[in-house]
Amino acid sequence: MNNSDNFECFLKDTLLEILEIKELSNSINYYPNPHIVNNHTLFYFTKGKADVIINEKSFHLTRTSIFLLTPGMKFNIKNSTNYPMQIYCLEFNIFRIKEQSLSHRLFEKDLSFPISGLINYFNQRSQRLFKLLILEYQKDESKKKYQYESYLRELLENVLYECSMPVQGTPEDIFSFISSYIQNNFHKNNIKLEKLAAISGLHPTYFSQLFKSKMNKSPIDFLNQVRMNKAKELLINSNQTVREIAHQVGYQDEFYFSRRFKKNSGYAPTLYKKRKKVQNIISLSFPYTEHLFALDIVPVAGQIHPSLPNMPNPLSLPYHGADPWGIKRQVFVESKPDLILCKENVVKQARENIGDIAPIIPISWTHKDMIGHLKEIAEIVDKNSTAKNWIDLHEKKVEDAYKTIKSRISEATVTVCQFVQNGFRIYGTRNIGHVFYRSLQFSPSERLQMEIDKKNVNKTFNWMMIPTNQLIQYDSDFLFVVVKSLDEERAVRELFDTNPSLLRFSAIKQKRYYFLKWEDWMVYAPISINRQLDQAVSLFSKL
Repeated sequence: MNNSDNFECFLKDTLLEILEIKELSNSINYYPNPHIVNNHTLFYFTKGKADVIINEKSFHLTRTSIFLLTPGMKFNIKNSTNYPMQIYCLEFNIFRIKEQSLSHRLFEKDLSFPISGLINYFNQRSQRLFKLLILEYQKDESKKKYQYESYLRELLENVLYECSMPVQGTPEDIFSFISSYIQNNFHKNNIKLEKLAAISGLHPTYFSQLFKSKMNKSPIDFLNQVRMNKAKELLINSNQTVREIAHQVGYQDEFYFSRRFKKNSGYAPTLYKKRKKVQNIISLSFPYTEHLFALDIVPVAGQIHPSLPNMPNPLSLPYHGADPWGIKRQVFVESKPDLILCKENVVKQARENIGDIAPIIPISWTHKDMIGHLKEIAEIVDKNSTAKNWIDLHEKKVEDAYKTIKSRISEATVTVCQFVQNGFRIYGTRNIGHVFYRSLQFSPSERLQMEIDKKNVNKTFNWMMIPTNQLIQYDSDFLFVVVKSLDEERAVRELFDTNPSLLRFSAIKQKRYYFLKWEDWMVYAPISINRQLDQAVSLFSKL
């Protein structure tokens, strides 16, 4: 049975933007180490043989293999022969209409896609479309922003059509697919048990039993709860009308939706956003857990950093969005959250695994700095005055620290980096660089300033990777190196003592380089920033 309508609406009301198409050829290895993609990425394998590991799962690639990754997924490719491989890499963005009227349309970036990983159903038509896209792009790259959207759209539609057939595999595979399908299609008002069973390739009764044993609720109850939680997200994070929200979550009758919503939450939709009760909150990100502590809220559960106070249910969650989701649902069920906060790179996994338990609000990590995160979370949990008080005290602390440092060091350039395999991460004006460049207002090296100036908003520049021999290009008066162990520190000291190019680095030559512990500086959040500021003041006071 072919269910070609499974993904029919995913590309509706979207814009596609091609960022880059590149050929990777004449090389033995590409991405031998784990790599995290930032954009939707299609890899088309045309020559050689290789093994690809996607989110800890291994797949064997041969000629004409293709795999699709969504933002945050982790992968690496290893050549399984001694012969060169040839791979085409297509990066693109998907933008979906968020609001529209007669005078304007507002789009937001969509990080999801109905399928990901190795695509088994890549037919000859899809191969021809990909080759055509490559050929035309190479002829005139300048037209990529508008001419090739139709090629890419047709390619994606064809891939979705080929993949829209009954799921085969283990019960875990079936559950994962159906959960993902519901998350992508809950807005449709024609989802019935029979349709979900048909997609899974199982008899409705058996499918329902299997689903209930896994989720402790029927497929339709799961669907309805996903709809209610999505409605709560929209009520919290948008200014849409009840009617618009009802239609967006799959209800044509707004009055019926309102009755169902009140029965589910205890509030009418119009009153839900105005309620003043501080919710039972779960945080899936240790920086956001720390933000809640700064707002005098103790989460009922959350990912936690060792330096934070104890909390009822510390969660062991993936460090990266692409890492496997191993935590059991029961922990979330028992916590009875009213709200779940997370970064946008884990929202897809969170919704597929626990989207029926509570509304999930993703807080953009890259587009705001620490203060921006605090203000956004405070607005959601009705703690604006607490946030303002914290910011006022923090600014006073920064002012005192700045005066203390400047009384000893009036002007200086600083480079902040982390030692990693085969090179260094050079930090910009946020994360580990925040205290040095924004709080204490040290100047970056001339080369780093050039990189910062390329960014639209300096506060979003986190880090960039460079090989060891390029560190000299970031020459500065002081050098701070973040390390994870004493062994790393010893390795860096040996490197600085023996590498001829690094011996010309001003801070290294004058022995003005210092080591920072990764565990003290890895968290970009209020409590940690204050602690890092204290460390920096103490360190500079000893110089």
